[in-house]
Amino acid sequence: MTINDKIIHNSGNEVHLYKEGVFWIAYEQSAYLVSRVKTFKPTRKYVKKLGKDIISLGFPDASLEKITPHFKLIRRTDVQVDLESEISLNREEYEAWVETIEEFKGFKEIKEFKDSKEDEVQPAEAVQIPEPVEKKVIERIRAFDIANASPMECLIFVNALKNQL
Repeated sequence: MTINDKIIHNSGNEVHLYKEGVFWIAYEQSAYLVSRVKTFKPTRKYVKKLGKDIISLGFPDASLEKITPHFKLIRRTDVQVDLESEISLNREEYEAWVETIEEFKGFKEIKEFKDSKEDEVQPAEAVQIPEPVEKKVIERIRAFDIANASPMECLIFVNALKNQL
């Protein structure tokens, strides 16, 4: 199934979820309707093959059971779930929502950041962490909602923790 097939919706009530690796992904209209019942961070990526930006959101398999009760189940396979929303898509609200979504920068930016910091890294034995910093890091880890975070948000979170140490 191509990305073009995944973004097609025949009605304003359709929600399609696709299994990609360990995540379920919703595209375009489906992403919007899912975001109305559960807070996930959508992303915008330019798809060269289509010549346009595509909006998607992903969530781990464990979160699927928290989403499906909000919709009518139409069909479920190992790689696809088709649902129907009671609320029909409002095109104006959808367009406004799309405008708020930031473009996905990709992993290249993170790699460039890592490469620029490589000279500053000290061996683990040489780093002395004051106790208050340890407690703050532990508190941040406990407060981080990994079930509702995108893979990119997790990576950024870990990088922020590293910088805090």
